[in-house]
Amino acid sequence: MSEAPHRPRRFIGSRRLHQIKNDIAHNPSKWKDHKKLLGSRRLGYAYHTWRGAVNLSMPIEIIAAPTQQHQYNHHDVKIKKKESATSSFDEPQGATDSVEKSIEIEAGIEQCYRVACGFEDYPKWAGSVQHVKVLEEEAPGLGRRVEYAIGAFGQRLEYTLEYAHEAPERVQWRAVDGSVKLLVGSYRFEALGEGRTRVTYKLAIDPGFPVPGLLKQASTKLIVSTALNELKRYTELPSTRAALEAAQPAWREAAKTEEEPVKTEAKSAEAKLHRQDTATLEAAATDSVEKSIEIEAGIEQCYRVACGFEDYPKWAGSVQHVKVLEEEAPGLGRRVEYAIGAFGQRLEYTLEYAHEAPERVRWRAVDGSVKLLVGSYRFEALGEGRTRVTYKLAIDPGFPVPGLLKQASTKLIVSTALNELKRYTELPSTRAALEAAQPAWREAAKTEEEPVKTEAKSAEAKLHRQDTTTLEAAATDSVEKSIEIEAGIEQCYRVACGFEDYPKWAGSVQHVKVLEEEAPGLGRRVEYAIGAFGQRLEYTLEYAHEAPERVRWRAVDGSVKLLVGSYRFEALGEGRTRVTYKLAIDPGFPVPGLLKQASTKLIVSTALNELKKYVERSQVST
Repeated sequence: MSEAPHRPRRFIGSRRLHQIKNDIAHNPSKWKDHKKLLGSRRLGYAYHTWRGAVNLSMPIEIIAAPTQQHQYNHHDVKIKKKESATSSFDEPQGATDSVEKSIEIEAGIEQCYRVACGFEDYPKWAGSVQHVKVLEEEAPGLGRRVEYAIGAFGQRLEYTLEYAHEAPERVQWRAVDGSVKLLVGSYRFEALGEGRTRVTYKLAIDPGFPVPGLLKQASTKLIVSTALNELKRYTELPSTRAALEAAQPAWREAAKTEEEPVKTEAKSAEAKLHRQDTATLEAAATDSVEKSIEIEAGIEQCYRVACGFEDYPKWAGSVQHVKVLEEEAPGLGRRVEYAIGAFGQRLEYTLEYAHEAPERVRWRAVDGSVKLLVGSYRFEALGEGRTRVTYKLAIDPGFPVPGLLKQASTKLIVSTALNELKRYTELPSTRAALEAAQPAWREAAKTEEEPVKTEAKSAEAKLHRQDTTTLEAAATDSVEKSIEIEAGIEQCYRVACGFEDYPKWAGSVQHVKVLEEEAPGLGRRVEYAIGAFGQRLEYTLEYAHEAPERVRWRAVDGSVKLLVGSYRFEALGEGRTRVTYKLAIDPGFPVPGLLKQASTKLIVSTALNELKKYVERSQVST
């Protein structure tokens, strides 16, 4: 018997197949012992090469995957596939290469769904998409088969996707035709409340030509990350939001569902302003600037100066002209026309304001020469007649400005405005004028502060305000992270708020004592000793409970300079809960910035992992 050739050796990929090859080469009757091979087209080619060498006459069945039966044809080396019994949208065998990522968008769940499924608008905002054509619809406005041409992996890929809609919670797709070998994916939409939505994108793709594994994984991650960021940016654009709000989706109209009419125009306009302001600020986050300053004046005095728009030319050097066009209430301008000097030019625009006197005022440009302008002042009473004022601003003048220059100019505008506000507010003449008369909006409202009903309620409200403002002020050092726990929302809340049990599962906690309760089992003031930053920190936290969705806290006594944080609990269904931990801490002694940030991240990550482990262990034991 002639020795079998070594040519196909490179096609054989495991010890088991080498053994098969050797068996068949030296004893042709051995083929019966190997009638079924687990493998692929490559193995079929190897087999048939050996078959020719040893003159075997019977075929061997090749099974490529548990969900697909392949009949191998050695004449033309092609695989004939039969449809599996599983869903065509199930995750494929290439799951090890799939990528999943989430992002939060300042828009409602239906708005996010409509943008993500508005396929023919993709070329407007999805940079890699070169061509889209809807070939068939599942329902009016919901494409079922869609033809694409995109740029990916350094090439132009053309394919047709088939979609399955579960509006507005989910949409899934798979490639049914074209140049890609495999493409399956999905968007999941989860309403978070307050007009916010979490969008999760999952994708597995095999372009059908050789791409190194690491490069393919990195490219898929880039596709997913870029798509989510582009979806967020486009959905949050004021023009997109306005278009979405102006018309109902065709599939919604077809279903004969009507949106509840807006109750009042003023309320609608204010809500819209609030959403757009936040969304645009988020979208422009890379260019926004935030800074704080402390002023020797009360919170109401600072608010009155900052919102006394027609007095701006007296103290704000860059302001050349101001005119109040419309008032929200006496003395509180709602639409204000400006002309200022910035970026070496004269900019003219109209701002629309939303007041939350005397804690906050927000604005956005609604007309004029600027492309984008959104901002806010926050006012925080520090006691003893002092106020912290925080100014946040994002501006795009609408003409070419180098990135570094734009950022530097925005910083200069913010810093200058705060210094000028401080200087003018602290002038004796300004203080005298403010003290001599009550603000018009205060008199018009004729509202008297309602006496505090109970000390506990007052403390809780104060805690809520201080927690939020302090966290925002410390935003550069705050850390936020989430984890999913296999337990119900109430169980997670009970463990997270079972403070005296912390030493059982939270490794850094050395001592806990509940000093006061808000309600039975819900500690309000809790004394701690923990190990952090290489030292023992002792402090007392004050808690505010919104069981079982949220608990917030701040340090009110002890060795730390600042400590504020919160747990948020979100029921995911099927006995699972997402827990989000946010923390900002300043130990009160010198710690390098990078080390402090890294230590805070470690505290947050460790706490979430320990909470998950303890809660799920408790589940098993019960």
